[in-house]
Amino acid sequence: MDRNNIKLSIIIPCYNSSEYIEECLLSVIQHARNSIEVIIVNDGSTDDSFKVIEKVLAGFPGTNTTLIDQENKGVSVARNTGIEHSRGEYICFLDADDFYSDKFWSIVPDIINNRNFDIIEFNGSQFEGSTDNIVEYIDTCSVTGEIEVYNYNALSPVFRKCKWYPWTRVFKKSLFSNISFPENRLYEDMVTIPKLYIKSTRIIGVKESLVWYRFHKNSITQTFRKKDIPDLSYVLSEYVNIVSECRDPKELKSVIYPTVHRAYNLIKYLMVNNKHHEITPADVSLIRKSLMFFIRNFKITKRIQIYFLPIYFRLILAIRNK
Repeated sequence: MDRNNIKLSIIIPCYNSSEYIEECLLSVIQHARNSIEVIIVNDGSTDDSFKVIEKVLAGFPGTNTTLIDQENKGVSVARNTGIEHSRGEYICFLDADDFYSDKFWSIVPDIINNRNFDIIEFNGSQFEGSTDNIVEYIDTCSVTGEIEVYNYNALSPVFRKCKWYPWTRVFKKSLFSNISFPENRLYEDMVTIPKLYIKSTRIIGVKESLVWYRFHKNSITQTFRKKDIPDLSYVLSEYVNIVSECRDPKELKSVIYPTVHRAYNLIKYLMVNNKHHEITPADVSLIRKSLMFFIRNFKITKRIQIYFLPIYFRLILAIRNK
């Protein structure tokens, strides 16, 4: 087991994925030699996930694999734990029920071994049941070829696309200095991934589907939760902090605006469709305060909404509850 020359760390958080974790691990563990390591973080699974992981690892002695067993703390903490234990110059994240395509192994290692980029972004394919049944082509890649990030405007295509999936990217580990996934928050990717892009200087886009993403009808992204709106309120407040702390707030405010607008629209969508949740005055206040920071970027009709946000939200709820 060679851990002194690790180039890529693949971090796999796992929570109750006993049905799929074996397929996921078998797709990566054969590559966990020489300059690649695999870190599995069992996040307090209550099913047989841990036993399945141990069984798979036992069949591949001498590979660069690490299994961490911790109490259930959520995917953000699991990812942060993986980052802390990683040795690679680069980091990528893979969900426990997904796996990389064969093209990943011919493209990504070649880039990280021979080029110098902060972020490698690529596309994915969402499937249901088997890879023969593709549900959606996940077009994440926002740049064509290579770009140098001389200013924030170079990141405009990324923020216009607003797709912040961590599993369609490879990151240089140094980007995570002073950046982590927020604990106990939904929509954690909408905060962390933009921060990593803003910190980057060189990005390459690979317009190929390199990851298989499994579709679940009852997944976390398909259901409504009480934390949805409070955590999106937090996301908006973080966008304010990101802009306020940058070197050119005026430029970044314009660049980041499409993501702010998307978060605002998502809040309204959830208010209409999540009939089991009432938005609190504190949420309304935080949302309005954050949106007012970006008020000049909105069109006039949206500005009026934001100025009178408490009334506007009450109207939405009144119509919803009819």
